[in-house]
Amino acid sequence: MKGISLPINAIIIIALGIIVLLALAGWFTSQTRRNETNVMINLQKGCNLWKADNCNTTWSNFNVSIDNQIKTIKSLCESAGAATQDQCKEICGC
Repeated sequence: MKGISLPINAIIIIALGIIVLLALAGWFTSQTRRNETNVMINLQKGCNLWKADNCNTTWSNFNVSIDNQIKTIKSLCESAGAATQDQCKEICGC
């Protein structure tokens, strides 16, 4: 009795496809982690400056220079998941 068999070429192509998919998944995951790390580093920089101001300036008016770009502490906090100024103050430790 003869079973169904795949040619060797098909097996090699399937294996290469799986390897490529795994490599892409690994690359995507590392990029996501890098972006999350940058968000937290930038937020920490902004929080330190805002705390030096005693968090007196409203979050939408407090500008921070990050990587040669002007951002508000509001935009930095929102990228970290804070929806309100009070949440932002809590994250920053104000």
